[in-house]
Amino acid sequence: MAIDIQLSKIGISMTEGSLAEWLIADGGHATEGEPLFALETAS
Repeated sequence: MAIDIQLSKIGISMTEGSLAEWLIADGGHATEGEPLFALETAS
């Protein structure tokens, strides 16, 4: 099931992106500044 989320715009021409990979395991803990996911865009 797809869910839309709001992302910060990475580039001027960016209109959409896809979540490529979660970098934190289910139930894992993240620290401030640590990447949570990898994002793919067309631009």
